Amino acid sequence: MRILGKLRSRITVEGLDRAPHRAFLRALGVSDADLAKPFVGVASTDGRVTPCNALLGEFAREACAAVREAGGVPFDFASISVADSMSMGHDGMRYSLLSREIIADGLEAVARGHAYDALVTFAGCDKTLPGMMMAMARLNIPAVFVYGGAALPGQWRGRDVTVLDTYEAVGAVMAGEMKAQDLDELEHVCLLFRRLLHQRFDIGNSIGVVVNKRTTSHGRVLQRGDMHLRRADKRLHDLQVRIGDEHRGGGRRDQSWPGVPLVEERFGHDVLFQVKRL
Repeated sequence: MRILGKLRSRITVEGLDRAPHRAFLRALGVSDADLAKPFVGVASTDGRVTPCNALLGEFAREACAAVREAGGVPFDFASISVADSMSMGHDGMRYSLLSREIIADGLEAVARGHAYDALVTFAGCDKTLPGMMMAMARLNIPAVFVYGGAALPGQWRGRDVTVLDTYEAVGAVMAGEMKAQDLDELEHVCLLFRRLLHQRFDIGNSIGVVVNKRTTSHGRVLQRGDMHLRRADKRLHDLQVRIGDEHRGGGRRDQSWPGVPLVEERFGHDVLFQVKRL
């Protein structure tokens, strides 16, 4: 790792009066050698409260390992998430858009409060994505965003179906154009990957719900603003497919994934770091 200029994090570890700071870091397993390395925050909206974010912690841990391999010291933490999928149709919808600000504020608070030198961020839906992006823009430190990916489709009566088909089917039942029994069948299969993950990881959900118009526009902003790890969506989709295929075939999860070439980017003017295995 090549370091350009003085690291922001030095303010937390250098000097006699920083002995208590260093003691707290040592309690996290930070070694003497680590104290001289860049400190990289690895933030995600990991949690089992929404389908969009249920595997992000696993990806964040992969990123932590990559930061270590590249010569940095990772510090992972999670933010809240409120999904339209669960909050719509009742008073909970008042909190969906608001959650974007909370995520941005929280990420900014941790990164500034702990003086991290760089960030790797993960999110998976249309409030968590902009929340992370807003914080990255405010902080103006080396940072990269990784989108969690969209859910795999389910199969129903010989065709691919998604949760969007279930939304439309609700209207069809209300209009008398579909039987309630058909809607029930669709509800159980439209997000197949979630059931596979429940059996494999005991979490019941997957990496995303749908890529709607807002999420797609956020993706364009990420790509044009160089905030987004190139081809990350494709890599995460490949992981979903491989887990699903291996489950159907009774095989074990391939611990070597993702075996992609090293990606090296310069983010900002202070730190040059490498991101592997994403």
